[in-house]
Amino acid sequence: MQAVLPGMMELTRCPQLNDLIRGVEQYQQGVRTQEELKNSLRQMESLYKVMWSAFQRQLKLYDKGTPLWQLSSEVEDGFKGLRRGLELVRGWFTDDRSERLYEGIDLARTCMDGMFVTFDKMAALEQNEPKYSENPFLHEVIRVGRGVMAGKLPGEAFKDVLARMKTLQKQTAQEILGLPTPSDDDKQLRSKVRGLMERVYSGLKEAELYFSDGRSDHIGKGLDTAQAAMKELYELKTAVEDAPPTDQVRACWRCKKDVPAHLPTCDACGFRFPVTGADGEPMAAEVVVIRTPRGHQATEVSERLVAAVEEVQMGGPVGTLLEVLEDIRRRVGLARHKLDTVAPPPLGQIEEGTAYQEAQGGIGAALDLMAAGAERLARYEADRDPEHLSEGLELVLVANDQLVEMQAPADSNG
Repeated sequence: MQAVLPGMMELTRCPQLNDLIRGVEQYQQGVRTQEELKNSLRQMESLYKVMWSAFQRQLKLYDKGTPLWQLSSEVEDGFKGLRRGLELVRGWFTDDRSERLYEGIDLARTCMDGMFVTFDKMAALEQNEPKYSENPFLHEVIRVGRGVMAGKLPGEAFKDVLARMKTLQKQTAQEILGLPTPSDDDKQLRSKVRGLMERVYSGLKEAELYFSDGRSDHIGKGLDTAQAAMKELYELKTAVEDAPPTDQVRACWRCKKDVPAHLPTCDACGFRFPVTGADGEPMAAEVVVIRTPRGHQATEVSERLVAAVEEVQMGGPVGTLLEVLEDIRRRVGLARHKLDTVAPPPLGQIEEGTAYQEAQGGIGAALDLMAAGAERLARYEADRDPEHLSEGLELVLVANDQLVEMQAPADSNG
């Protein structure tokens, strides 16, 4: 199969599409096989499904007629063009027409670039909106809740953001508890943080009463309570961060260097210290420092994987990383088996059938993306290319985010 692209293709801000573009070039040079190129295409197709699903959920949060809602139509056109481009690339494997391959790659690249430009515009507009909370998740809950109270948004949109907030409700407390305290008032700090988080939870529970009796005043009262408590939490976080450092030091667990006690990470090797109690011992699991990057869901899988990747990046052995990847493959295999054996709803129940197909497709796409990320990480053992670590980790974390978000509504309903 011969196909020559006219010169080096311009890369994009999307690592998965870049991998596909590089794959085509390397295939022409005889470096990659056709099967490896197909795998890069499958990864991009899986990412497309995940991005489209996330966009559809986000679209429900925009008020019709607003600038954000108008820009979303440009994103929708970009998705259509991206899908067409990927279809052309896949067609090349069948008919061996090089012009089809070039047209598909160029169309996908152009549409992806256009979507990122529109995403930047939307982000700028969102920054100009009123900021209801320093916590981005609570900000979104309040924004959507106000839209529901004003009759501009459906109640279902509010239920979605509440479910997402529940999966992340401990993050702020863990951020504060992960900071070193400048004095011996550690227990007092923990008590204050837990009390404020309880107020946040009670506010969200009050807002949920709206779904029982339809009274929008539940939303207003509940969100006011949660907003005030979260504000105090962030003020407390700032106070702890701004506290003057002490002369105390502690030995790094990894490189054994003495590190100032007020630093949360070792300034020599980057090791992040776990949360400790008054006796200096690590605290229980509920207050373990989160290693998963901000913007991603923290789960057992993400925590173990990030820790293993960090170990390799610091020059450690790849053995632990390979063990984690094998566990991920095992989990993906079990999840796919479970997905294939779940009985669909009876024929004739259109709404239930559509929801079933959407759920199956979304979970399946996320599992494909996670498997692709694991395989990308595994390549590091052979060629020691650091890009395999960063790009493979991002793929797994994005897939993990999608799986957590798809499970959250079911979990919240018991």
